[in-house]
Amino acid sequence: MVQQRLDICLTKNLWTSGSDSCIIVLEVGTRASLNHTHTERKKMSNSLQRENGGEMNLPELWGKPAIEASRFSRLKKGNNRSPHRTEILNEEFISLLKIYFPPKIWSFEKEVCLPCSRGDTFQVDIVVRNKQNPKIIHVFLLKAIERSYNKNRHNYCNTVMGEATRLLAGDTKYSSCSFNWIDWVPNECPSPTTAKPSRLEAPKPCNQENEKRFIQNCLLTIGHQNCSITVSKIRYDLESPKHLRAGVVVGWEPLHENLEKVDA
Repeated sequence: MVQQRLDICLTKNLWTSGSDSCIIVLEVGTRASLNHTHTERKKMSNSLQRENGGEMNLPELWGKPAIEASRFSRLKKGNNRSPHRTEILNEEFISLLKIYFPPKIWSFEKEVCLPCSRGDTFQVDIVVRNKQNPKIIHVFLLKAIERSYNKNRHNYCNTVMGEATRLLAGDTKYSSCSFNWIDWVPNECPSPTTAKPSRLEAPKPCNQENEKRFIQNCLLTIGHQNCSITVSKIRYDLESPKHLRAGVVVGWEPLHENLEKVDA
């Protein structure tokens, strides 16, 4: 069923864009409370599509958080580190997550401090808490790239490793959880220099599969039970910078499948 829906979605024209990072934590309840059926999901998806003029399909909705964050930056209302931009990215992603996690079961919180392995706390942007069982969590860390990707690409990878150790190497142990890193990366983005202010570049994300396996293998060793991690790079072709529309959006599908399995 999942693959059939993906095949349908990927035959359509899609859009996305987006630099900012945020961390989203969803605290999950029991399997019984997670009986969020395909019909209920469809209703949530249809509702979200109606809010966007009825023109977006599911892949487009996955792109919308970065699109809206980028729109804020391009209208020069603030820079890509503006708290207003972060708020936009968070709120848009929460709207998307409501397709997978119904608000009647979950509460959504922002700027929450979690235990840190260094003995202090680590502030995350969003916590989605199960109203019946707050112990099982799913953590999402978001980054929407807008410009000069290649010179910073190793820093982005280092961020994954650093955040993973801060969240997972401490005394707090998790069970039936997942930790998910999501980067929106355009296939072409501005990379200006003094000599070439209009310069463009083709981003080249690093392959972090080995690092992901390393973290995954450590989880059980340090006491976490039934936990997993994902690292997603959502790629797209920007077709109209003026209107922030893009071509085919890919890279969201594995995480989509993973989220559907959570409450299967």
